[in-house]
Amino acid sequence: MRTALAALLTLLAAPAAAAPGDLDPSFGTGGFARIPINGFATLATKALVQPDGNILIEAQAAIANAPDVAEIIRLLPNGAIDPSFGTNGVATFTVAGNYVDPADMQLQPDGRILLSGTVILAGQEHPPFHGVVARFTSSGSPDGSFGTGGEIFLTPLGGNAEDAATVTLVQPDGKILVADESFASAQEVLRFESDGSVDKRFGRNGIGATDLGQTTAAMGLQDDGKIVVIGQVAARLTAGGKIDFNKKPGTTIASTSVQALDGGPPLALQTNDQYILGTTTGPLQNDIELQRFSFRNARETSFRGPAIDFGHPTTKQNVSQDYAMIIQPDGGIVVTGRYLTAPHQAFGLARVLPNGALDKSFGKHGRLTTQCAGRECRASALALQPDAKIIAAGTAATATYQDSVLAVARYLGN
Repeated sequence: MRTALAALLTLLAAPAAAAPGDLDPSFGTGGFARIPINGFATLATKALVQPDGNILIEAQAAIANAPDVAEIIRLLPNGAIDPSFGTNGVATFTVAGNYVDPADMQLQPDGRILLSGTVILAGQEHPPFHGVVARFTSSGSPDGSFGTGGEIFLTPLGGNAEDAATVTLVQPDGKILVADESFASAQEVLRFESDGSVDKRFGRNGIGATDLGQTTAAMGLQDDGKIVVIGQVAARLTAGGKIDFNKKPGTTIASTSVQALDGGPPLALQTNDQYILGTTTGPLQNDIELQRFSFRNARETSFRGPAIDFGHPTTKQNVSQDYAMIIQPDGGIVVTGRYLTAPHQAFGLARVLPNGALDKSFGKHGRLTTQCAGRECRASALALQPDAKIIAAGTAATATYQDSVLAVARYLGN
């Protein structure tokens, strides 16, 4: 009897086995890292995992008595800031006297880092503003060999006074695709050589026209060289930059999406000419619904998931909002954003199976929330490690937001 009782007590005292959606205790403090940066963090816009396991986070930062800047922060695999990168772990992109609004970040095959976004005249929230692409070396220094002094302003290439770079994609051959909103009064894709010079063989003098009426929020490259461009509908360009009217499906080999686009829904491109769109749903539009569309812009009714509520609350006054999503190699979809339980907010995360149903093996019935010190945090960017662990990046602050820092969590994926 005593032996059985002792065995039972030992079993009860043993820690629960790690499960998908649990915070990774080997990262930061208990799976969560708070990273002070230059100024205070206003938004994490992109997360990438480098081949060596280091983690890059692109963010917008507010500097006292100065315009906002774009920053790239590198973390070591354990969540600590990498002091060998940039200046004390941070590479900063500024344009004197102007605000910088980062949108996307990509790695080139040689390890150099591309940052794209918009430069806005200080004190203005309307034109003129201009798309820009900048490059940093793998160690976080401005790369003067790229474009002019390390940057490319897109307006002189044929745009107007209100173009804004949204999505950037690097081809396997090193060429760079940049989607530009309102470029020459339309949605356009520009292509550059790996050194930042215009690829004039693409489209018309380096500019490929699309017939999209919405801001480009995702791009993909097919195995035949064609380029998929998605706003809230999809279009496709040939490898040479012309509109492709052939509706035959293709296979996407690389894709990227803007993970925290202001005013736009989160998007993710699948490998088979399908894309996932996040929308609001529920009686008070407080929940999330994922919808899947074919390249022909037809909604697929076979993909019918439930409304997603990160916290599974008892009151519908709580709000779940998705700011980013990413597709796993097995077709599963990870969604992140904020879970608002007034007056506080937390990281929200959910995982959906390829058929649209919540993955009940993940978190609590497919969803979870993560609180942070200060109780004011939101996630706005996602990255997936080769070992299936999930990186969610965002901000954490007190109610004043004057001490907002970068917040990064890592979750077990399997």
